[in-house]
This record gives sequence, structure tokens and C-alpha cells, in this order.
Amino acid sequence: MRLDTCIQLVHPLIRNEPAITAMEFDCLVCEATLVDRFLAVRASNVLNRDYFTTPQLHAAVGNIHLYLRDGGCLLVSRNHDEPGGETENGSIWRKTGSRFVHLADFGAGSEIKEMVDGWTPS
Repeated sequence: MRLDTCIQLVHPLIRNEPAITAMEFDCLVCEATLVDRFLAVRASNVLNRDYFTTPQLHAAVGNIHLYLRDGGCLLVSRNHDEPGGETENGSIWRKTGSRFVHLADFGAGSEIKEMVDGWTPS
């Protein structure tokens, strides 16, 4: 099967909102130009144990910690296909100094919740 269409992953309302920047980057590579730049980072369907090892997840969370301004929020979620439809499980944290403080869960929470809760800089 061949797809000849481009699938837009960012909603047009977000794409056209000047106060919001949607970016694609390698979460395992620290990008110095992004340090202390963001008020919020949303990582949906990417930071999970099917794609990354625990050390890789620790590195990715560390890079995101660098990118967030103090007080900024990290949202990690993952969609799951269920018999009754799709569900989304995730968690939200606030960057407070050198760590993340858990704020809330939705659905069953993020599968990397314990790792983010215990994250400390290397």
C-alpha cells in the first residue's frame, strides 16, 4: 500500500496560532537553542517503553527539563485502542528547579510516570 497524501499531525488552529510553536525534533539529542525556551511541552504517543529504553527515556526527559522554563509544564500521554474506542492515558508535571512535580493524571496516567516522578539530573 502506498500513501500519496500528507497527514497533518498538527491541528490547523494550532498551526495558525502565533503564540504556539509546534516543533519536531530528536528528543535524544540536546539542542542548545531550545534551553529555557518553552512554557509547555506535550509529548503524545512518543515517550513510551515500546520506543525507548529506560536510559533513553531518562535522557529525553532530561532534555525536555532543560527546554522548559522554571514553572513550565510537561504533558506525556499515549493513546490506546480499546474495544469501545480509543482512550488516552497521561500525566502532567511542572518543572520546579531541578525536578518535576506531578500535578495530575488522566486516564490511567503515563506509563513513564514513576520515572518522571523520580527523575534527577545526571
